[in-house]
Amino acid sequence: MNKKEKAARKESFREMDLPQKADYILTYYKIPIIAVILAVIALFSFVHRQLTKKRPCCTQGLLTFLSEKISGRLSTGSISAKQASIRKRMRSSAMKPCICRMTPIL
Repeated sequence: MNKKEKAARKESFREMDLPQKADYILTYYKIPIIAVILAVIALFSFVHRQLTKKRPCCTQGLLTFLSEKISGRLSTGSISAKQASIRKRMRSSAMKPCICRMTPIL
């Protein structure tokens, strides 16, 4: 496309009214506009998912180990300072935004 053709297209675009301009733009740039909108939505969705993702704090094996440890100590008598701190950590970790992933023990 040479300079004369570009100038003729610019002039014809300037002479169009608003609905004709919108129709012209949608006719030639519909696919790129849709692609950009979808890319922006995907980007925001990815960022939102990464910022609000709940991370696993524990596994089933760890929970089983800790519960056996605590129940064994509770059945034998009083709780020591170490067991109390474990129970306190378990309660405080329940307040954090995380999930417990249940994995099979092999």
